[in-house]
Amino acid sequence: MKNGLNTKKMTTYALMSAVMCILGPMSVPIGPMPISLTNLVIFLCAYVVGVSGTFWSYTIYFLLGIAGLPVFSGFTGGLGKLLGPTGGNLIGFFFTGVLSALAVKHFKGHRFIQAAGIYISGFITYAFSVLWFAFSQEVSLKEAFAVCVMPFMAIDLVKAVIASYLGPIIAAGLKTCDLKDGCQ
Repeated sequence: MKNGLNTKKMTTYALMSAVMCILGPMSVPIGPMPISLTNLVIFLCAYVVGVSGTFWSYTIYFLLGIAGLPVFSGFTGGLGKLLGPTGGNLIGFFFTGVLSALAVKHFKGHRFIQAAGIYISGFITYAFSVLWFAFSQEVSLKEAFAVCVMPFMAIDLVKAVIASYLGPIIAAGLKTCDLKDGCQ
């Protein structure tokens, strides 16, 4: 099973979902949109588990949160979080994850370009966030942009740079792991 789903891939996807479940709830409330570490973990997934792995790792995290486990920002969970002001982020992260993983895959060995691609992929989440926030909170797109994008642009750039540095290190470390012999 060279390209199929094997035990090591499933374990790595589950591990990345677990990291999301641990770091995702940790957030800094700065209004209706908190600063969260979820997208940092998604950016790291792009390096560690690739395109489909990022999608599935986030999907597991998302379903756990929707089922009610407190894995979303602020240690919350449930369908209400999806329907609330930050619901657009939760949907946008699916697309950001896939696009960031595609940037990492396509620009192998070019860390700066990968970081730029990761950062730009976050604009998909911004779009979902602005549209959903404007709709759910009955505010203008301009007001939603001020709340959902402006406070996060510099922070997300830092997250993209961190991921472009740590991602290859974590991925290389996991590649040296063998299910029979453990990690070297």
